[in-house]
Amino acid sequence: GAFMGTVFGLVVLVMVLTGADTSGQMMLALHPLITSVTCVVKGTLCGAASAAVYRLLSGRNGRAAVLLAAAAAPVVNTGVLYLVLALFFDTPWAAMLSAFMSVNFLIELVVNIALSPAVLQIVTIRRRAV
Repeated sequence: GAFMGTVFGLVVLVMVLTGADTSGQMMLALHPLITSVTCVVKGTLCGAASAAVYRLLSGRNGRAAVLLAAAAAPVVNTGVLYLVLALFFDTPWAAMLSAFMSVNFLIELVVNIALSPAVLQIVTIRRRAV
């Protein structure tokens, strides 16, 4: 979990550094170190939280474990970013970014929860074939 989250965080960092993530670039211009560390740390925490939720619940209910693990990632991702914005980025655009993040969070949450049963089915079929 944490390893995959770190990979995700590094991909986000590359997007920020190359200009593919414009809001990240605005953050980078104000606080390069904080932005860079945030990209990687929030990704790592997303993966670790999802893995922890899955491990905690998988023995009781596999489907619930997958759904809640899928929900944990956007909750942690958005929560950490909100916290970083509140602590280090007291600017008008940060307030606008927070509003956008709320919409993005809802989309990310719905997509994760909607797709996780299909991913579970694919993994289950693949495991049976091996």
